[in-house]
Amino acid sequence: MQKHGLKSAIIVSDPLHMKRAMMMADGLDMDAVSSPTPTTRYRSLQTKLGFLVRELYFFHHYVLTGN
Repeated sequence: MQKHGLKSAIIVSDPLHMKRAMMMADGLDMDAVSSPTPTTRYRSLQTKLGFLVRELYFFHHYVLTGN
């Protein structure tokens, strides 16, 4: 973004991923707003739980390591 002189961004992602995506944008000092998708590809309880567990892991990993 810096290379191209861009100052702001819209982060578009799955609603279950938006918290971490915005946290990462903030960590990069991006002026960003969120726009979660209206639907998710994770429809069943089993797939939603699997994705949530994965997101929780990577959320905490990012908080602890910054990566």
